[in-house]
Amino acid sequence: MHFRNYSPGAPLTQADMNIAAGKALIEKQERLAEAVRTLRSRLDVGELVAFDESQAKWQLYCDAWTNFAAGGGTIRPLIYAGAAEATIDRRLDEVVRYRRLSDAARNLTLRSSG
Repeated sequence: MHFRNYSPGAPLTQADMNIAAGKALIEKQERLAEAVRTLRSRLDVGELVAFDESQAKWQLYCDAWTNFAAGGGTIRPLIYAGAAEATIDRRLDEVVRYRRLSDAARNLTLRSSG
């Protein structure tokens, strides 16, 4: 039997795949946490309150969605991690790309005067 797409060192058992998925999820969570810290450092007090509330609600959504998507069985950890990673990817994109409307106006003003 020939395995065309086999990667040496790739996890082959369900347990190994679950462990690898868990590690990848932790890395993704760390990337989101760093992006959140960066965004929080740019926000004023009022924005921080609103952002922290949205982040807490997003975390509840992420947990609920991934639990729903994961189902059951021995493959559950793998599916859970994949669903969580996909949900975190979307949030990471939102957090990294966040700009205030005033930021856009300031950039337009700077370009016009330059």
